[in-house]
Amino acid sequence: MDPTTSAHIDPSTLRTSAAGPDGTPELSVRPAASAQYSTGQSTHSTASSTSSSTPAATGLRQRVNKIGDQLDHASDRPAVKNAKGAAQNQIAQLRQMLGQSSLVRDFEARTGVDRVLLVVGGALA
Repeated sequence: MDPTTSAHIDPSTLRTSAAGPDGTPELSVRPAASAQYSTGQSTHSTASSTSSSTPAATGLRQRVNKIGDQLDHASDRPAVKNAKGAAQNQIAQLRQMLGQSSLVRDFEARTGVDRVLLVVGGALA
């Protein structure tokens, strides 16, 4: 059992056997087939799992992969498409307004950086 796992031992499962090599009785614990132990977030059965770290890592990995797949498909949602379209329209309007300024156009030509990035980045810096 993992040392970080909290164990709950039922006293009825404790058995003593014949004396060991040093003369003290040996104590053995045999968990019932339906015994449960907790690893913090989830509960595992000893009958179905021999190691608590492998299923937890696999479960976490599966959840991360599932979230990644959901994020990949998020751009297909109509609300996301609408938000992207609205943002692109506002950026286009800002680019057009900034193009009217000779100072911004000159600075864009010198640096080679898009005028929207220059102004927005300068405002955030």
